[in-house]
Amino acid sequence: MMLDPSLVSERMDAWRHMRDLFRPSWIKQTVHETGWNVWPVGLGLAGLLAIGLGLLIGAVATGRHP
Repeated sequence: MMLDPSLVSERMDAWRHMRDLFRPSWIKQTVHETGWNVWPVGLGLAGLLAIGLGLLIGAVATGRHP
């Protein structure tokens, strides 16, 4: 069951769609379709990503991670 070709292809398709969430063109298209202004939303998302990475690096550097 683990090596069933249909399950493997479904898992690969799911992984590809998860990676779509990080493609700038996909994010831009999605935000544009909502009617929001793309630049402020994009900058806000980039800021949140930077804060998250900073917190992750800080947690790993101090050894205080869950």
